[in-house]
Amino acid sequence: MVSLKLTSLVLVALRALSAVAQLPDGIEVESIEELEDAIDDPSKLQSTTLNVKISTTFPDSEVFGVKLVNGHPTRAVLDISNQEPEPIKLALQARR
Repeated sequence: MVSLKLTSLVLVALRALSAVAQLPDGIEVESIEELEDAIDDPSKLQSTTLNVKISTTFPDSEVFGVKLVNGHPTRAVLDISNQEPEPIKLALQARR
């Protein structure tokens, strides 16, 4: 039982530490110390605002809200309306 707890703790820690960092377009650095010197425009550091409307509904939910039960799938319906002139990329992560 202890092994299972430690294994799950290690997996959670690994997942938290394996985040992917992305640099703004046009910036290449070999070490983290060069990053501050490579960014000449401070606006590249800030995230952009997308003109996208997203709504989520749970059609199989109960009257009083979503019922989340381990082992039972919950159906979610995403409605995405892209108001941007260019296509957007969407990444979803789900567990089963």
